Amino acid sequence: MSPANPSPSGRAPSPSRRRRKLLGTVLCILSAAPLFAAVCVKGADLLYLYAVCLLLLLVGLGCIGFVWAGVCRSALKKLLEEDEYSRSSKARFGLVQTVSVCYWLVVTAIYLYVTFVPPAALPPERSWVIWTVAGVLFGAVMTVMRLLNRKK
Repeated sequence: MSPANPSPSGRAPSPSRRRRKLLGTVLCILSAAPLFAAVCVKGADLLYLYAVCLLLLLVGLGCIGFVWAGVCRSALKKLLEEDEYSRSSKARFGLVQTVSVCYWLVVTAIYLYVTFVPPAALPPERSWVIWTVAGVLFGAVMTVMRLLNRKK
């Protein structure tokens, strides 16, 4: 990957995709401007309401730019079978997906048992820790799965 050609597939991102991402970034950054302007003017409460509405509108339009750019690129990757959509990657994905589904089903069963079965019942304000520990352990499990897939 060279600085002039940042795409992993060897193609530079399209100008329209770059424009959409840039537009999304600019709109999200500038979205705070109406609220700051309203605070500087010290107008009526209705002015603050309009400023917040404009802020949310600008953030929403910025997000549309991000999603539009991402969806177009993702669809192109699927059609061209690049990166995670390549045939070899999809073949390896089967085992990873199976392990992932089984892992989260087991974690959910443990959570339900620990939270709702009377002999081991913990209050929900304490049993939530299961999800944080499971999330961290999931990263470790997926790393091991990736290492095992590379050895094959």
